[in-house]
Amino acid sequence: MDIKDLIIVRCPQVLFKSIDDDSLLARLKSNDTPTLEVTSNANEVNDAFGNLIDTIYNAKKGKFSATHTYLSLDLMGLQFGADKEVASATKTIPVPSIEIATVADGKITLKHKPNSELRYIHKLVNNDPAIKYELDSTTADAEHFTINEKEVTVPTSVKNGDKIFVEYEYNAEEAVQISNTVDAFPQTIKTIIQVICKNVCDKKLYLGYVIAEKGMLDATSYSFALKGGGESNHPFVVNFNTDVCDENGELFRFVLVPDEE
Repeated sequence: MDIKDLIIVRCPQVLFKSIDDDSLLARLKSNDTPTLEVTSNANEVNDAFGNLIDTIYNAKKGKFSATHTYLSLDLMGLQFGADKEVASATKTIPVPSIEIATVADGKITLKHKPNSELRYIHKLVNNDPAIKYELDSTTADAEHFTINEKEVTVPTSVKNGDKIFVEYEYNAEEAVQISNTVDAFPQTIKTIIQVICKNVCDKKLYLGYVIAEKGMLDATSYSFALKGGGESNHPFVVNFNTDVCDENGELFRFVLVPDEE
């Protein structure tokens, strides 16, 4: 098999794996603008008259960049240098709850039980939290409310049908959390980039693999688009590190095989 020219069809997936036990850390299946880039420093050698005699290259660097179509929590954790925490009945995660409830029979019922004292609620006026009421531990009056578990008795000045804005924190048994701390950064990972290719001449399909044994997600800058309407995206850059344990100092390699499907 001697292939010369290829048409890139698409980049169906990118895998990040642990260099310790080869376990899968993240699989990114929908990637836009995937780009493989290699740079080097150019050192010009000139004669006494400034004429270029030769150029010596060194400090070769490689990197892969793409934009994942979705917000990936696995990728986020790798960028943060943190593990993804999953809540359970025995290991809850504190989560905010922001609710608007309609008063009925002088009460509202929260969706969850607050994990600490609920000090304030607000009555909505023109859809804005305009009037603040404080907690009273014993009796509701015109300016104070009481709470028992999830049931709130609103102030006597509040009418049935009024809307109440409430913000509090509760302990969730179903939640996922990734903490970005100032002293945590991405770890070295193995990267496998799969590319579907087509031979220019016979149009047969091939699978290409960019394999970097040592890489690290770029932590100098990363962003997450939080716009709705299906327009969220998650860009990332992984820099390839020289494998000093390899005699050839490999950054990455490209392997091409026939698509057997």
